[in-house]
Amino acid sequence: MTVAYNGEMHQLTVAPGPEGKADFLAQIRQIYGISADSHVQLSFSCALPGHGEVTLDGGSSFDAAVHLASLSAGKRMAEKRQVPEGGPQAAEDDTRGSAGCFQSVKRLFG
Repeated sequence: MTVAYNGEMHQLTVAPGPEGKADFLAQIRQIYGISADSHVQLSFSCALPGHGEVTLDGGSSFDAAVHLASLSAGKRMAEKRQVPEGGPQAAEDDTRGSAGCFQSVKRLFG
């Protein structure tokens, strides 16, 4: 999953569930220097297969975002196995990164 905060982007490996979410939040706090007493607001922009993009707001959307990211990753892996017309150079990854989901972090103090 690609994470952006204050114009800085990082690729993170994510896992579903409460432990995966806790690990994800710990990673973004460490990477971006966000203190434990600061509230982190999450917004996920993900590819919704067959429907384009969808934005999921809030930490409660974490598992849904991880699921959509895994669907996008599986689709890209299947597409990479097929050689497009024009050869391998014609295949391009999208800008959402390896998990197919772009997540932005907003830091709120409180």
